[in-house]
Amino acid sequence: ASSVSISVRPVDGGIQLRISDDGIGMKPRSHEDPPSLGLASMRERVNLLCGEFEVDSTPGEGTTVSAWVPLPR
Repeated sequence: ASSVSISVRPVDGGIQLRISDDGIGMKPRSHEDPPSLGLASMRERVNLLCGEFEVDSTPGEGTTVSAWVPLPR
């Protein structure tokens, strides 16, 4: 990747982390079968916090990893 952006912001009563790059991307769903240890670990940690985790990637168009977790009231 030649460019990476990272954002952290409040969204819907929680906090959202989004990391995007313009790298080579991945084949659809290739990050799920078999899951990479890094992505599987991130997904598990977000799930333990009752959050949401998503990977969006297209070959040749980069990857975006998003995580949202609720903030305690």
